[in-house]
Amino acid sequence: MSLEIIKTLQSELAEMKVELGKVRADAVAESKAFAEELAANLKETRKTTFEDAQIDTKALKAKASDLSLKAQLSGKSMKDFAEYKDLASMVEKSIKPADVANWIQNSFSSGLMEALRLDLKVEALFSTFQIPAGVQALQVPAKTSNTVAYLTQPATNAIESAMTAGKISFTAKKLKTLVTIADETANESIITAIMDVVRADMISTLAQASENTIVNGNTDITVAGGSINGEITATDVKAAFDGLRKAGMSNTTDFGAGADSTLLAKFRAMRKSMGVYGVNVSDLALIVSPTIMYRMLNIPEVLTMDKIGTRATILNGQIASLDGIPVIVSEALTSTLLATGKEGGALTGALLVNKRWFATATRGGGAAEVELDRNIINGTDIIVASRYLDFKKLFDAAVPVSYGINIAL
Repeated sequence: MSLEIIKTLQSELAEMKVELGKVRADAVAESKAFAEELAANLKETRKTTFEDAQIDTKALKAKASDLSLKAQLSGKSMKDFAEYKDLASMVEKSIKPADVANWIQNSFSSGLMEALRLDLKVEALFSTFQIPAGVQALQVPAKTSNTVAYLTQPATNAIESAMTAGKISFTAKKLKTLVTIADETANESIITAIMDVVRADMISTLAQASENTIVNGNTDITVAGGSINGEITATDVKAAFDGLRKAGMSNTTDFGAGADSTLLAKFRAMRKSMGVYGVNVSDLALIVSPTIMYRMLNIPEVLTMDKIGTRATILNGQIASLDGIPVIVSEALTSTLLATGKEGGALTGALLVNKRWFATATRGGGAAEVELDRNIINGTDIIVASRYLDFKKLFDAAVPVSYGINIAL
């Protein structure tokens, strides 16, 4: 083979190598693009599948809650209803509970609690302790101040702060609401029509009980015994535990039944009276009655929700802010108070509270328990919804609340 031919072949081979390199690079690029597209499609498919599953689960819970309530209102077994078989099959496939019938049966209680949480305004302000099953009273360390960090030398003891050997004991009280359904309404068409009414009534009643007790609670039930609520019965929810008005009686700010022009200075006086507990705006909440809220709209420093903006952190039930402090309106603050802040007059009040220094305690994650009974004497079905609740200040010597009293309507 001549040298010329060899050179020609070498040149052609070099060109083939370059071409092959280009083909290989194109193949790698196409492969990478295909892999990225495949991964994106797979991610989107998984996302869609997950969202569908979430929607299906939520829908199943709603259907199960309706069926559970329908069965309780009618006094029938869930299995007597035509929709039970299909619903149980979907629950078995999607949620896979250990006991399908039990899951459906309990879905009304869990659904009731989820809806109830949306109605809670004052209770939602505070952290919550869970009392374990079988435990009569939950004891937690008492706070003395906010936690402090110290500089220490190597191999030296840490310095105690905030939590002490003292204890705060939570014993949850049972709050109940009762609904009676007459036999005349116990047919399926009527029950379907009234289910939403019954559910809404239970939610509203339990929420009002919670707000009323946390705001107005006082274990003293007689005037002679020092009751801030006048004479009440032992079954009144306000007798469950001492609430915010009771705690605030040791630190009151007298508004003097003054005009709108005096309100701002008085609200700021409430904050000043709390000392170190009124410093951090993020720890505070101002709870007012509906009548006070209308008067506060005349204060330029009060920002309503349209002025606060969507980027702000909004608390449940908040409708405005004052000096950066969330304003919560609660119907539990009545318009029947005396100038002293006790019940029995024609005035109202306000509460400025440091949220970190109070806490609630519940059982079963705060879930509402629903029980059914039958009264064969008068021909009615009885539904009782109940939940456990306690409320405490985390350190007895602290003054983390100010009670504004003698406020005109």
